[in-house]
Amino acid sequence: MRDSGPVTIGQAAARSGVSAKAIRLYEARGLLLPTARTATGHRVFDDEDLEVLDFIGRAKSAGLRLSEIKTVLELQRAGQAPCGHVVDVLDERVAEIDAMMQDMAVRRQRIVDLLDKTDRGQEGSGLCSILSAADPPGELRDSAAGRP
Repeated sequence: MRDSGPVTIGQAAARSGVSAKAIRLYEARGLLLPTARTATGHRVFDDEDLEVLDFIGRAKSAGLRLSEIKTVLELQRAGQAPCGHVVDVLDERVAEIDAMMQDMAVRRQRIVDLLDKTDRGQEGSGLCSILSAADPPGELRDSAAGRP
């Protein structure tokens, strides 16, 4: 980023694409170091702060959680290369997504199976017989996780 001098929280929000509320949260959680303040107590942000805000946005879009982003920033601030940690976190995220996708595939197939067994709501009054054929609570989670 170019050196444009200090900016207000509103200007920082506009430039970074995050809300002022999010910027305050990032500062409170230690992702963004405490910023300089004017004599009236207003936060002012420099180019380094804006670069951190940009990094946070990119890291979030890559799937990192705020706590993980904080660890990456702490490693970098301590002079360590954080890329190995980022690779580990991204590997974990891919595994989580794969597990969610597997669970969703099982859920989808169960719904399709239920729909195949139905007369599409043409039955009389009473409880819907489609859902009587559904698995009891807990069985979907157990079977998706590979448990009996």
